[in-house]
Formats: sequence, structure tokens, C-alpha cells
Amino acid sequence: MAELTLKGPEETSAFGEMLGRHLAAGFPQVRTVLLDGPLGAGKTALVRGLACALPGGEDAEVASPSFTLCNRYPTVPPIAHCDLYRCAPPDGPGIREAPEPSSGQGESPGQGESPGQGESPGKGEPSGQGESPGKGEPSGQGESPGKGEPSGQGESPPSRNPHPAFRCPDDVTDPLEDENVLTLVEWAAYLPESSRPKVRLDIRFGMWHSSRTLRIVPHGAAAQTLLQGVLEEWNRLHGRRPQD
Repeated sequence: MAELTLKGPEETSAFGEMLGRHLAAGFPQVRTVLLDGPLGAGKTALVRGLACALPGGEDAEVASPSFTLCNRYPTVPPIAHCDLYRCAPPDGPGIREAPEPSSGQGESPGQGESPGQGESPGKGEPSGQGESPGKGEPSGQGESPGKGEPSGQGESPPSRNPHPAFRCPDDVTDPLEDENVLTLVEWAAYLPESSRPKVRLDIRFGMWHSSRTLRIVPHGAAAQTLLQGVLEEWNRLHGRRPQD
């Protein structure tokens, strides 16, 4: 795992560009990046920088696919940019495997809020989290942000496990299974574990005043090697020596 602090959207986009170059060079060994974090933390900014770094990126009109679920960009390799924000658990907006039994719930899947919810949709943190929306530090961490070296693969960013009835949309699962596509998924906490490729990067965003913190977890040897290369280049360009 590695932690990195970025100074606002410009550095976030610049890091995305660097990550994109390394992903393109190593494709298809690592072809999936899962992004999670509160609204406004910089997920789409990173995707925009990443897409611009690839051949054909100048023609990619990167925008958050919250309502389309998946945008395709004419890059090399081609990018599938997915967003599961609207695929919340059954107690919020989302997609379900089957309608709920008739028990006083009159809403159909995809409506903004189900009965009994105490908060409205659109907050930075999906329901069920113990911390308030938009906090800069993900919970449970005892080290300070800004570290630039992976320190193992034993943990993943905080996850909101989807309800057992949750069905991941085909618009998202199809590119995840396509070996010729680079797939980037925002709000990946809603992606079932069974749909997550074994080799991937998980990036958890946090907000710390005007900075963004990234906690990056590589899964698989290829992802570990790729992350090592990205961090070494980033630290070198920013005058920081990689940590042992």
C-alpha cells in the first residue's frame, strides 16, 4: 500500500497522466483501476489526466458518467470509464437483482430514496459509513498521508459491501471482462468482490483541506511493479527520495 498527498486538482490530473503512461506501457498486465472517495475529491480529474496521456486522448471528452454508467473514450488502449454512484445499496438509489417483496415499500428500483432513510442522496459518503462525508482521512489509519512507497498488499481501501441482491450492470461488467479495454471505475465501493479483477489498482481518495490524499493498494505482482515505477518517477520529479 502507498499513500500520497496531492496539492489540488492540477497535481491530481498530473498524477493521472503519469499513471496513464505506465498503464499504457504495461497493458494489458494491469487493465483495471478502481476509484473510491467522496464527491469532489478528484476521481474524475485523475481519469481526465490519465486519458490525456494515452494516444487518442486529445479526442476523449472526459466527463463523469454518473447517469450513463459508462463512457467510452477513443484512446489506445480504449478506456471504459464507469461510475457506480447511482448503484447504491437497496436502502438508497441503485439497481437490484429483483424487486423487493411487497412490504409497504412502494418505490421502484432507482428512486432517489427509500422510506426510513435519514439522509438524502448525493452526500459524499454512501450510507453505512461511520465517518462524516468528505473527511480527509479514511478511518482506521495510523500513519500520516504523503508516503510514496508501497508497503504491502494486505489491505484494501474501505468498502461498502453491496447487498446480496445487488446486480452489477452489464455496462460495467462487460469492460471489466474485456482484456482489450482499460477499465476505470468510480465509486468502486459498490462493485461486488466477485466482479473485481484479481490484478488491479485500488485508489481511495480523501480530502485534507486543499489537498487530496490517495491511498493506493496494488493487487497482484504486475500491479505492485507498476505502482513502484509510478511512485519512483513521481518522487524523482518532485525532489523526494523514495522511502525504504
